Amino acid sequence: MELKSEPELRLAPGEENQLIVSFLIKEGYHIQANRVKDENLIPTKLSFESAEGFIIGDPVYPRADEFRMEGVKEPLAVFGDTLKIRVPVKTANTLEKQRAQIKGKLYFQPCDASKCYYPREFDFNLSIRVKQ
Repeated sequence: MELKSEPELRLAPGEENQLIVSFLIKEGYHIQANRVKDENLIPTKLSFESAEGFIIGDPVYPRADEFRMEGVKEPLAVFGDTLKIRVPVKTANTLEKQRAQIKGKLYFQPCDASKCYYPREFDFNLSIRVKQ
């Protein structure tokens, strides 16, 4: 897993916009979608630490692809190649001009064509600039 580029969002105090966080998934692998069809699989989950003055909304995941894994009857709901997740972000009306780093974490279960692996965590930072 790799962050495609460190995202940065510029907002004025009280403004709301969407941040797009893009992850590159290693070739030959996929990760389980945020909603899995098999309860034995681990769904992908994007989370953030709270940051004073910022309201980070619920992530909006893309539509999952179907993948037929060797030895499994039903297709799996997965993300492959590049995963782009939209995240609503709003700043407090009282924020001063600043640059904030917010820590994020992607929790996911990688799989290849024949097996799934233990879940992993990928830590990253995103940058938000408050402009006046």
